[in-house]
Amino acid sequence: MRHKLFYIAAALLCMAGCTKKTASDLKLGGDCLIQTISLDNFEGTIDLAARSIVVRLPEVYATSSMEITELTLSNGATCNVVKGQKLNMDAAKGIHVSNGDAFIDWTLSVLHDEARILHFVLNDIYTGTIDQEAKTISAFVPKSEGINALVPTIVISQNATISPLSGVPQDFTEPVQYTVTNNSAKSVYTVNVTAIDKPNALFIGEPANMNDLDPEAGAACQWMLSNVPGALYTSFADFQAGTVELDECQIIWWHYHMDGGVDGHDNFVAKAPYALEAKNQLRAYYENGGAFLLTRYATNLPSFRRTLLGSLGLQHLRRPERAPAVQRSDCWRRPQQGLLHGQRLLYHQLHGPISYPYRWRYR
Repeated sequence: MRHKLFYIAAALLCMAGCTKKTASDLKLGGDCLIQTISLDNFEGTIDLAARSIVVRLPEVYATSSMEITELTLSNGATCNVVKGQKLNMDAAKGIHVSNGDAFIDWTLSVLHDEARILHFVLNDIYTGTIDQEAKTISAFVPKSEGINALVPTIVISQNATISPLSGVPQDFTEPVQYTVTNNSAKSVYTVNVTAIDKPNALFIGEPANMNDLDPEAGAACQWMLSNVPGALYTSFADFQAGTVELDECQIIWWHYHMDGGVDGHDNFVAKAPYALEAKNQLRAYYENGGAFLLTRYATNLPSFRRTLLGSLGLQHLRRPERAPAVQRSDCWRRPQQGLLHGQRLLYHQLHGPISYPYRWRYR
């Protein structure tokens, strides 16, 4: 028994000695910090908590071969990159810094200083068309709105600032310049707002604001506003309320899309009741010589014999036959007055901007 106790005590002393020796051999006292680092003389911003470094660059700057022009580490530390080394910074890089037995892994990345206006809306309704090359923004508003105190909502690039500020009422009687700044980047946009007394063309939809259109209809609406002078967006509710002057309106475009489809009379009635609620106003517009451009599931509109088209006087329309292609400029021409309803063109299943129309005729 005495011998067993001796052996156990000896083993414990041996283990304690080994443990003490192992701990004393670890070198954990050194720091593993990156104190400074620059790429192509652009200094990096160091986030110690996130163990990350971001190098800000001009908006247009090649990053496939950037030189480490400055690198300072903690005393005694080393890392897997050296000053003068070229790095491909098209993607983030990992930097392993060690000091004795201690180490820290850092992430090095670059961020371009983009200074852009990404979205521009007046009074939460009227979306401006942005030309990024020319740095211009064009917007059309009804004359009834007035343009001397419109409130712009402006979305800009990440980390950027803008002057004048978004959300501040602005007089757009004359062109207004907005300056966007982001570190090394700077852009000046000129905003031109045109008050339209009577629109030449309308894009119609359910939402009060065109920004709430589904992506497909939104793209179609943006195309129209960008390419058809004097075009405006209006909701079915506003159209029904008579808030839009239609005397000069040559065409109304409705592009209706919904995931899963909207085929058949009953399905259409259930999912697009707002179109039927405006039937009287649609009828009046049509009888006064207006034309419709119906695309995607909006083409279900002419399938109504007893409801909408019946009240429009179009109950004699039959299935369409493809007509010869109409030139783009002709599509926006006001239909000749005095024609019978069934002889007027309705454009159906638009494939690309203003092409492949169909002619609707009497039976």
